[in-house]
Amino acid sequence: MHSPTVENYLKALYLLAVPGRGVSTSRLASRLEIRAASVTHMLRRLADARLVAYERYRGATLTPEGERAATAVVRRHRILEQFLHRMCGLPLDQVHLEAEKLEHAASDAFVDALDRLLGHPVLDPHGDPIPDRTGRVRGDASHPLDELEAGTVAVVSRVEDSRLEALRHLVSLGLVPGARITLLRRLEFDGSVELQVGRTRVVLSRELARTLRVARNVTYRGRAAAGDAPGTPEAGAARQGSSRGPGPRKPAPPDPEGRP
Repeated sequence: MHSPTVENYLKALYLLAVPGRGVSTSRLASRLEIRAASVTHMLRRLADARLVAYERYRGATLTPEGERAATAVVRRHRILEQFLHRMCGLPLDQVHLEAEKLEHAASDAFVDALDRLLGHPVLDPHGDPIPDRTGRVRGDASHPLDELEAGTVAVVSRVEDSRLEALRHLVSLGLVPGARITLLRRLEFDGSVELQVGRTRVVLSRELARTLRVARNVTYRGRAAAGDAPGTPEAGAARQGSSRGPGPRKPAPPDPEGRP
């Protein structure tokens, strides 16, 4: 295992990566809340260790070795989140920070044991895919909420967890993975959307709507009430594309009980 600092850099590069493009120093600095000069220095060290390919003004990308290490950290983090939520009862807006504290200490053997205990979940409580032991993740057929047309019925499949206050607000509205929604209308002057969530109507700004991803034509097995998150959610949507953070680009074979 690498040091916690190195693992944090590798994980951030994994989550920020866009196929065919390097991650800029400024984006990485913003994600890690570190000065850009410090990021540049660390990227050079990671490049020397052959974990990152870095070129000034063109950004950084993970090497195959760096991607394997990053995927392992992401797997540990998301399995820990699922354990903390399902087995320990931590609410959706707390599991991310707690998993951040534990992910660097947990061994692969311990995480594999948690994975078996949880029944090999394919998603974390926020709906992000959990890489398997080989680094593969299931494809993603979901859509950003703000791209849906009025009248569309869908199920929330993913809630962004990087903005804590936004996450807490969405949870308070019942907008958690598994919640069934109807997009009633889009307000053209500012791009906000009006939704039906259960018996309640809510309005989300365009910015907040972009933190949610939804799937159509799905069957969801899990709880959808505010404050709850899915156990092992499953859906029958087609699999394509990749998850948050591209990670390894080898989608697992379709599973009749798989998630989108």
